[in-house]
Amino acid sequence: FNGALGSWQIINCEIYNNTFHATGQPYVALNISGLGAADLVNGLKVKNNILQGSSLAAMLTNDRSKFINCQFQYNDFYLNGDDVNLIPTWASTGLNFPASTIVSNNLATVNPLYVGGGNFTLQAGSPLINAGVNVGLTFNGSAPDIGYAEYNGVTNSPPSANAGADQTITLPVNNVNVTGTGADTDGTITAYLWTK
Repeated sequence: FNGALGSWQIINCEIYNNTFHATGQPYVALNISGLGAADLVNGLKVKNNILQGSSLAAMLTNDRSKFINCQFQYNDFYLNGDDVNLIPTWASTGLNFPASTIVSNNLATVNPLYVGGGNFTLQAGSPLINAGVNVGLTFNGSAPDIGYAEYNGVTNSPPSANAGADQTITLPVNNVNVTGTGADTDGTITAYLWTK
C-alpha cells in the first residue's frame, strides 16, 4: 500500500498464517507507506506469519500513529534487516503506535527450520510448531503453528527391499533364483523392479 495511490483506508484486514520469504533484495514483507493526513489503518491483524529475508525490515510505514486497533502478534522475524523491531525507528517518523494497537509475542531471529529445498514447511523440531495463537483456522497440536502450513508430524518412511541371503555362483552356472520381498509401512507398493 502506498500513499501515492491517493487517500485510502485499511479496515478490518486479517493476515494470518503466511510465509513471506524474500531473497535478500530490498524488499519488505508488509509496506504501508506514504500515509497522509486522511489515511487510516484500523483493525489490521497480522498473526502467525513468518517474515523472512527482507533486507530492509519485515514492515515499513512512515507513521505508526495511523494504526488504531491493530494487532501484530505471534509472528517470526528472521534474517531481515531488522529482526528486533516490527518497524525500525529509521522507517517511521518516530511516532509510536496508539495504545489500542497491540504488538506482542513476536519472535525475533528464530530460525523456522524449514524442510528445505524450496519447501517452506516446518520440519520436526521447529520452534514455530505450536507457537502461534488460535485465529479460527484448523490446526494440529496444542496451538497453531507459525507460517503457512501446519506441521502434521507425518513423515514418509522409505520402503524396504530384501532379496534374500547372498548367493554365489561358479561358472559355468550363470543364473540364480532369488525370492525377494518388499514392504512399505506407511504406503502401498505399486510396482517392483529388481536389477543386478
